[in-house]
Amino acid sequence: MSKKILFVCYGDSTSPKAWSNVPYLFSENLQKQGFEIMRLNIAPNEKHEILWEKYAGRFLSRFFRTQQYSFLKTPISRAIAYWKIKKAVKNNPDLYFVIFLSFDFYNKFNKVPSLIFHDWSYDMIILDRLKRKPYFFEKWFIKYQNEAFNKSDIVVSLFQDAQKLISERHGKKVHHLGANVVNDINFSKPTPDQILKQKVNSQELLLIGSSKYLEGARKLVQAVRILQKEYPDLTINFVNLPKDRLLLEETDRNINCYNYLDKGDIEQNKQYYNLLTNAKILVNPSEIWAAYSSTIECMYYYTPIIIKPYDAFTLDYGKEYEFGVYLENTEVATIIKAIRSILLMDEDSYTKLCYRAHELVKDQTWENYTKKIVELMDEIVKNKNS
Repeated sequence: MSKKILFVCYGDSTSPKAWSNVPYLFSENLQKQGFEIMRLNIAPNEKHEILWEKYAGRFLSRFFRTQQYSFLKTPISRAIAYWKIKKAVKNNPDLYFVIFLSFDFYNKFNKVPSLIFHDWSYDMIILDRLKRKPYFFEKWFIKYQNEAFNKSDIVVSLFQDAQKLISERHGKKVHHLGANVVNDINFSKPTPDQILKQKVNSQELLLIGSSKYLEGARKLVQAVRILQKEYPDLTINFVNLPKDRLLLEETDRNINCYNYLDKGDIEQNKQYYNLLTNAKILVNPSEIWAAYSSTIECMYYYTPIIIKPYDAFTLDYGKEYEFGVYLENTEVATIIKAIRSILLMDEDSYTKLCYRAHELVKDQTWENYTKKIVELMDEIVKNKNS
């Protein structure tokens, strides 16, 4: 039986830069299990995306302010992607499976089974995040995804809440695999003792994110300004957040902003994991979502966390919080209280938080995760051949 997989994603799956390191780690661990990976990048042409945003996207945003219809969602982009998929499937007649790292496509060109894998569906972004009904043109792409869900042999979501909603809305069995997965690519991982020694003596707070976490980041800055009166060495390290939009003041100190850190680059990899190792607490006081992927990676590095609880997280790790603080709200006073409660801990109490954070995610490795994926694929192929 062929062990060849066509691995389809938006972006270069050999680079950690694509989708939070997921394609890189997913494909690398499939290779470790003996599969030959045929990689296909279906990311839209950058020029097409720029033109779309300059003209059609700007026009749509004028009348539909919160529209989520990028060039990637258009029938033109879809047709180009399917043309690439058709060509790759035809050139590899001995495929075992086609894996899509999106919910947008399936293999419609022969009998090789499809597995589609992602986090949440397009309708979830609109209905559950933006809390509105989809515009008529967004409904077109929801229909495309519905077709992909129902024509694929296996659907896997990273999140339990997405598993439930996709299954209900699209009438398709969706797998969750019991846990999420940590995107760890540390080239020189320190020992647990080395990590804990750094954390116990640290006064560094960490927030990893993007511009969508700006409001929470600004509140964190306000909280730290007040806390620095008690803890003058208290520092915030922001990763992938624009410094010029944090509303900093001239008197602000110990606030460091790092651009996006590429884990595929040796120096940037070292910088990223030094920040995780040195972080006393990960703090992301955002309202709806708190960067799930970087949160559990920090937990893997024994970091207590402070976040506002949300369904995707509490379904996986519970509502009883023994590895940091769940925020009742994201008011500055509440953030201050949460940070202070951890800074005031003695070494033994703090270390227990660190160990608890790590214990919850220590087995959520890509090696374990891909073994579960392979079991699902083997079951489908076995049933098709019986």
